[in-house]
Amino acid sequence: MTGPVTRPRTCSPVVAWLTGCAATALTGYWAIGVADLAGGQSEPLGFLAVLAGALPGALAYAALVAFLTAIPMPLLVLAERAAHWRRGASDFLTAALMGAVLAQLFGWPVLDGPRGIAMTLFAAFSGGVGGLAYWLAAGRPGPCRGDGEIELGRAQA
Repeated sequence: MTGPVTRPRTCSPVVAWLTGCAATALTGYWAIGVADLAGGQSEPLGFLAVLAGALPGALAYAALVAFLTAIPMPLLVLAERAAHWRRGASDFLTAALMGAVLAQLFGWPVLDGPRGIAMTLFAAFSGGVGGLAYWLAAGRPGPCRGDGEIELGRAQA
């Protein structure tokens, strides 16, 4: 009888977390460009100029996301691993929750009405994208076996 199929992690958890922070920031970065297009920008060079102008802000935002999530995200990851939640979905949901909570703490309360709700939902979506990027960068791990290997499933006999 064959055992579980395993493979080593593809990158360190820290690199995967930084990838998630960058993905969160770039989600907001692209939203700036889409909002500019929706606002009537029809020139391709104008669109690219808006995106190029926003890139330094996106890099700063990625650093801010990394700073704000440096302590809470590892704790949430430990909690989801202890609960044996399904990876991928739980990475998305915990990062989305973190995005929504940070939006509430730093300026877009839901109680402010439709704008606050929209910004909170967008922050949750951006966080979720970061959570999926983390999961993908970590090698799409499944449940952890506890010996440094990640269980991918059972081999067919």
